[in-house]
Formats: sequence, C-alpha cells, structure tokens
Amino acid sequence: MALTTENLFLEILNGPQKGQRVKIQEGLRIGRTQGEFKVSDPKISGLHGEVVKHYKKGIFIFMDRGSTHKIIFDGRKVNRVALLPGIEFVLGETRFQVKKLSLVETLSVESPEVPSEREGFFPLIKKVKTFFAQNVVAEFPKKIEFFPYPVKLTWTRGIEMGREEVFSFGPRQVGSQGSDLMLFEPSAPPIAFELKLAPENSDLILFSTPYPNLVIFNGRSIPVILVDDLKTIEIGSTEITVSPIKEIFPE
Repeated sequence: MALTTENLFLEILNGPQKGQRVKIQEGLRIGRTQGEFKVSDPKISGLHGEVVKHYKKGIFIFMDRGSTHKIIFDGRKVNRVALLPGIEFVLGETRFQVKKLSLVETLSVESPEVPSEREGFFPLIKKVKTFFAQNVVAEFPKKIEFFPYPVKLTWTRGIEMGREEVFSFGPRQVGSQGSDLMLFEPSAPPIAFELKLAPENSDLILFSTPYPNLVIFNGRSIPVILVDDLKTIEIGSTEITVSPIKEIFPE
C-alpha cells in the first residue's frame, strides 16, 4: 500500500532559519543561492538537492544534485533520503525534519511555486531506460538464465520494511543504481548485490557483492554465498530475508 504524501513538510531545526517550514512537493529544489527554498548556510551548495517522487512506492525522495557535502543521514554521507514523517537529515550544518502537519497548521505555511514543466528524476530515468532498451539492448541482448526455483526477498527492517520481491531468472542487479531493482536504503552502494546461476552448475543460485564491508550476508563480510545458505542480507539499517521457493518446484 502506498504511503500518503499529503501535508508533508520540511522544518529547519537549527540555525538562523530555525522553525521555517516548506511543503514537500515534486520538483522542490533546496540550495544556498538556487531553488525554491533557499537556506543561508555557507556549507550548503548553491543548488544542493531536489525532491522527486517515486510513483511505484508513492513516496517523496530528496536527491543530491552534485553538492560538495552531500546529504548526512544517520551520521553517513548519502546521495538520497526517503522523506517519511519523522526522518531527520543534514545539509551543510542545517538539520531538517520531515513533519506531517494538520490541515490547520498547513494554512500558515507558504508553498513555493514549482514549475510544472520541470521533469522529475524518475520520469527522466524512464526515458533513459527506454532509449537504452531501444538503441543498445537490442544490439547487445542480455543473456537470461532461468533459476531452478524462485527466490523471495522480504524487507524486514528499514525504510522499505514490508516490501517483497520475487526473482525467477537472472542475472539480476540490486542497489541504489541497480539496473533491475532499486534500493532506497541511504547507504546502499550502486550495485549492492547480484543474483545469478553458479558457473557450470544451473542448479545453484549465487548471491555476490563487490562491497562485502557494506553488504553483510548472514552477519559476515563475504563476497559470495549460495542462496541455500543465505538467510539475511544487511545493508545499513535495512535487513532483507532470503527465502528460496522450492515447494512449487518439487524435485
């Protein structure tokens, strides 16, 4: 079920603009000298970031736009953060909190006008993927390997808790810039992990990661593991349980 994004606001918690609020809406840009919401903080970039909407998940996301100091969330530098009620993050030295206001409270907050023609991040990504599929993939098709049984991933902790995904073929790449599945965990690397068949053995499915210090399989920093041995994946504050679905594929 999609989360409601109505009456969500960002509030500044410190500094000279403490208490100032702005309505969260797609296309809202925040920066020191550019954007609809300007913040007087010398460590905030001229244009620091922009709010985009993920339509499938029904949530707003604040995306870094090449700033010097990035976004600080939970003490870590990240490129994006999901704007859910209660979430706090830092730009420069300014702390922001996402708040859900009552209808009466919203009447006292001015909403900046965001140009409707500005193209959001995810529509742009969709266009890029379409172009890629039409102009590149057609010439260099990705080899599809069907798994001997489906693999189910369930998010049991973190900002995407409750999410479920099932994979029946590979290779599949998952991460903050994953070509097959995007993660919203702020500390997720570009490609957190990949699912694929084991070389020369089509009965075995492997999980592998190029970031074993960030992506933890079964509580251990290891680069590869068989799906039959894998129970949990931990990335930052996110935990994912892994469940092979073998009952519908009896031996």
